[in-house]
Amino acid sequence: MKKIFAIMSLILLSACASTVEDDDFAFFQKAADGSEYMIMPIDNSFKLVREEQITEESDEPGVTLSAKADESMYYFKIYNKRIYSRNILRANMSGSLKGVIVPLEFRDGQVYEPLGTVDINGRVFKVINPKRHNLLLVAEDGTIAPVLGRRKSETSNLITLSFADIRPFPKLLKIVKDTETKEETDEPLVGMEIIYKGRVKGLYTIAFRDFDGSGKEKFLYTTVTQDHELVDFGNIKLNMLSVEPNKIYYSLVENGK
Repeated sequence: MKKIFAIMSLILLSACASTVEDDDFAFFQKAADGSEYMIMPIDNSFKLVREEQITEESDEPGVTLSAKADESMYYFKIYNKRIYSRNILRANMSGSLKGVIVPLEFRDGQVYEPLGTVDINGRVFKVINPKRHNLLLVAEDGTIAPVLGRRKSETSNLITLSFADIRPFPKLLKIVKDTETKEETDEPLVGMEIIYKGRVKGLYTIAFRDFDGSGKEKFLYTTVTQDHELVDFGNIKLNMLSVEPNKIYYSLVENGK
């Protein structure tokens, strides 16, 4: 008896699932009867999430270090960093939409910037343009609606929909909500940097600059004539262990900031 009830339950669930799917397709068939829909713009611009002050320093006293020509030997920097974020849509896996003459392909992680949203009888969909002239509607859960959209003209926000029995492959292919971030950094507000310049006019040369936030700091230069020579830059003492035309070996002796 329990087995019969289990089988009946599966049949009922299957029937319900089919009904829901049929109703959904009927909804889109009706929506795609030639009616026009307005794409409502949405703000996809980056928004400031947070701002922070970063301190960076190469501080390894007593350790043998090396630098090639034009590489930093020592630095101490304080600068501001800003992190921005915006809302996007992203393919959750690689796949395609079957049911169109040329299948629409998707790459895992592919980013889409929504053109806007359309409201169809109270249901809101985001509009994306994966391929020229083919607009797709994406539901809140990332499901791709079985319709193709076309603009009335290249510059118009009015679109018409045509029903298309398109199916994602694999079935779990969706265009899901995600965020994209970017960072911006200012020129260092304070700090300094020591750079090995290699051989300049026959002399082993080291450059020093003091940051003031302008990005146009002037360099001060000094030369090294022999191994194990101590060089002092603003309370930063470096021991030149071995000096070569294209590479220098050194250690930080003292950091007196």
